[in-house]
Amino acid sequence: MIHYLLFSLKRRWLSLGSLIIFSLGFFVTLALVFMDMWFLQNQTITIQWPSHLNTHLESYEYFEFIDSEAMINITFTQPSLYTIHPHSTNVSTETLTSLITYAHQRYALEQFDIETQNEIVVMLEPMIESTQAPSSLLPIMIISFLYFTLLGFSSNLSSDILSEKHSQALLMILSAIKRKDYFLMKVYQSWISIFVQSVLVSSSILFAIFLRANVDQGKGLLSFLYEQQWIPLRFESFSQIIKIITENSQFSLSVIFAGLSFIIGLMTCMLFLLWLSLKAQRSEEIASIQTPYYILIVLMYYVSLWINDLPGFSQSIASWIIHVPILSMIFHPLQLVTNQIPIEVSIFSIIIALSLLIFAFKGSFKAFKTQTV
Repeated sequence: MIHYLLFSLKRRWLSLGSLIIFSLGFFVTLALVFMDMWFLQNQTITIQWPSHLNTHLESYEYFEFIDSEAMINITFTQPSLYTIHPHSTNVSTETLTSLITYAHQRYALEQFDIETQNEIVVMLEPMIESTQAPSSLLPIMIISFLYFTLLGFSSNLSSDILSEKHSQALLMILSAIKRKDYFLMKVYQSWISIFVQSVLVSSSILFAIFLRANVDQGKGLLSFLYEQQWIPLRFESFSQIIKIITENSQFSLSVIFAGLSFIIGLMTCMLFLLWLSLKAQRSEEIASIQTPYYILIVLMYYVSLWINDLPGFSQSIASWIIHVPILSMIFHPLQLVTNQIPIEVSIFSIIIALSLLIFAFKGSFKAFKTQTV
């Protein structure tokens, strides 16, 4: 059993195709970590800036504001019309709009005395307290990452077993080892494959970050992301972010619970797909059986995005949806990142998910024994 497990892992991870894919993945990660250097082609973007706003700006590393013709031209027409002319740079309209709005508001306030400025700020910028997490790009990124990871791994277990079943190799393997041992070996192989790929991806990211940290501690990348309005805060280095994360024990626990919830849900989906796929007597029937399963996964993805776009609805169902197996593999990590969830609630959610995993394991193993007699 051990020899066959090692042979299967070696065939999967030491093949030429796998090495090429992970090499490409590493270079893509490296390109993203150094994106500010090639995205802007090592140039500072010059902006023709209305002269009356010159003293109302933050300092930006990649933007230079000038009065003459520039790469981006912004003109001003009384009383408060600003025109962003067509340009060939990669700076988004949203970024430029944010810069203009910030500077114009500060310019308008300076036309009044200090007391009046304070009154205007109080009237136009009220203080609002809310326990609801603000909408951002982060939830969408989390949902998309979990969905595509699920899509990539969910068919691994069923594909391995069914390929050996329909090629008649399974009969020879089962003549040497017990059905239970073979089934457990395939489950272990799936777990190890997920772990290996997670380690490889994490190592690629950490190594790319390490290389960038030796250049400028990540300051250039973080400044670029902030100036493009992709992150809400300006950070000076990667170490500053790491310090914020490590000092937050609640966040560390959230990462652990989120990982457990997703791994349990992923293994449950893999076993259910195997359970369904074992009903196929011929390889041609597999697609017709698995297609509805993939359609359900796609629907779950779009429903997740839809719920995330409705903060009120999301908050109202958050207390129970994280306890629904399969759905919890996406919504539990999402809620842990965007909201404060008590530890006992997370543990209860994981226990329910484990119960379904055990049921899926027993059901798929029973189906495997029946279909391979």
